[in-house]
Amino acid sequence: MHFLQTLLFSSALVAAAPATGVLTPRSSAVQLGSLSRMSSNEIFQIYHTCWSGKIAWPQNDMPPPVKDKVTKQLAVFTRPKTKPNTLTIHNYCDYDIHYLHLDGANTIKQSVLKARHVYKSSLAGTVWKASKSANLAKATLIEYAVAGKQLWYNLSMIDCLGEKDGKKTFDTSQCVGIEAGLQLGNSQADSFAFQCAPKTWCDDQAYFYPENMCKKANPVRSCAAAYGLTAEFCSSKKSRAV
Repeated sequence: MHFLQTLLFSSALVAAAPATGVLTPRSSAVQLGSLSRMSSNEIFQIYHTCWSGKIAWPQNDMPPPVKDKVTKQLAVFTRPKTKPNTLTIHNYCDYDIHYLHLDGANTIKQSVLKARHVYKSSLAGTVWKASKSANLAKATLIEYAVAGKQLWYNLSMIDCLGEKDGKKTFDTSQCVGIEAGLQLGNSQADSFAFQCAPKTWCDDQAYFYPENMCKKANPVRSCAAAYGLTAEFCSSKKSRAV
């Protein structure tokens, strides 16, 4: 269960074109900055005790996560515009996105967001699942929750990663939009927008590891709910939107 999902249930906020090419190495200056990866010993200390030893490591060919350090705002994309108290989803990809939206009060909306179209909803709810297939078997998750006037949000790739022998792999080919970049947040000066550069293993910006390896710092942020929240799939293509 991701950090935000834990928050949701523990605080009673809820009553619930394939990618191609090689991923950019995580030493990429535009993405990592001064961040570095954890050592083998640091990983051992985490996975060995994390969730009573239930987290397996290594996860096949997955690289170790970055060290605990709050990430500064990146400038890979222009930060997204938002509408107050509204969830906005832009599909800038060249393919349709199958989605399932848990839209509050146990209401589930399931449909297709056409290429270069937009979806809008109130900020009620907890998750917007995006998939390249109708069965939603491999989904990129937009997780969010409103508590009072505060909004919590994060991106998660855990459910869309490839698998081998029961373990996750480095394969992100089924993760919607990551081949052309992802963004989640808003443009308010005192807020934050997560940004994954195209084809990048952006584990400083999104969840990629089970329970996030029980790290102290997690890629989840909060802001005023009135700011609204916007997600962009294939962000690098938004200049071509209709």
